[in-house]
Amino acid sequence: MRRLAKAFWDLKISFAIAGAMAANAHGHRRTSADVNVLMRREDLNRFKDCWIGRGWLDLFEGSKGFKDTLNGVKVDVLIVGD
Repeated sequence: MRRLAKAFWDLKISFAIAGAMAANAHGHRRTSADVNVLMRREDLNRFKDCWIGRGWLDLFEGSKGFKDTLNGVKVDVLIVGD
């Protein structure tokens, strides 16, 4: 999650952590094998244009998700407004 946040900050992409990671930050105990983020579609496209193939892997063409190849963590993206 920290590596992802840095990649977003470097591109000045606004985002919010959602799902189990967000719940854990508020004191709840939930386990998760992935990271869920909320962001705009155009920011997801910009992230992928910059980072896919450089430490991040697209799950499949056109997917909203991707994977951190360094840590083996899947990222699920929730698009604002969808």
